[in-house]
Amino acid sequence: MTTIRTLRVLLVILVTICFIITFSFIVSCRKAETVEVKEDPVETKETTEEEAEAPVEEVEEDGEDEATEEMEEETSGYMDVTAAEAKELIENNPDLIILDVSPRYDDGHLPGAVNYPIVDGSLDDAIPTFDSEAKYLVYCHSDTSSKSGAQKLIDAGFMNVYRLEGNYVAWVDAGYEVETGQAVEGDVAELKIVSPAFSENEKVPVKFTCDADNINPQLDISGIPQGTASLVLIIDDPDAPGGTWVHWTVWNIDPAATSILENNVPSGAVEGVTDFGVPGYGGPCPPSGTHRYFFKIFALDIMLDLDSSSTASDIESAIQGHVLDSAELIGLYGE
Repeated sequence: MTTIRTLRVLLVILVTICFIITFSFIVSCRKAETVEVKEDPVETKETTEEEAEAPVEEVEEDGEDEATEEMEEETSGYMDVTAAEAKELIENNPDLIILDVSPRYDDGHLPGAVNYPIVDGSLDDAIPTFDSEAKYLVYCHSDTSSKSGAQKLIDAGFMNVYRLEGNYVAWVDAGYEVETGQAVEGDVAELKIVSPAFSENEKVPVKFTCDADNINPQLDISGIPQGTASLVLIIDDPDAPGGTWVHWTVWNIDPAATSILENNVPSGAVEGVTDFGVPGYGGPCPPSGTHRYFFKIFALDIMLDLDSSSTASDIESAIQGHVLDSAELIGLYGE
């Protein structure tokens, strides 16, 4: 009996121990699950905040970049305005400074305009004395000169520069008030290009076309402004079916030259590739009708660093901001 009782006691003790161990394990597991449940929302919250913050930072950065790009676009160059827009600009901005950069100021000018000819260096001398924060309206009697004048202000760091499209002629054609100017001190000469072979808007002799000898006509140049480092000649046909057709480009012409002789390239000058695909002169060759041929001369304050593979567009890009004056002669050819 004693043995049986002893076994029973041992069995009870063993069962009790097993129960205690099992109960302890269950309690431990439940505590661990409670801890995990409490920690998971925190982790999820942190992750959500990080993910939410990242797009906000990207949007802010993108907005800053766009604002910077817009500001750069607004201040990267001068703005062309029509005569009507220029009139409105003048009426709404009493402090606007109107710059006439033409040597032909005596031919007439916009009311209140001040004259600083670009051809004799007057504009260059005056720019350091101007207020770079003011607003400026630039115009001329020549489109090339007004563009050059406006660009000079931009290059000097001016932010508010406008250019009158069509220049003084556009203003007059719009019927707006003008003032009579006074002769420019020093009587600045006007750049001109003429030919003994034909006059303005007259027919180019067949000798200088593809129907005959296909050689360049003599061109006489006068009124070259002081400070000219080189001359550029471009001959093109704006009436060609596919758009403007370039017939001849020559640059780095000595400003001391008074003529480009017949069938001749000035010494030291460079000829560029035309729309015929090769350097050199190509005479008028209209497929039909009568076309206009523009013989354009530019006086530059620099020499051009271009080789003979350069095109008219290369030249036009290179001369931006360096044109002291320009002139043209128009000849006709065709049926």
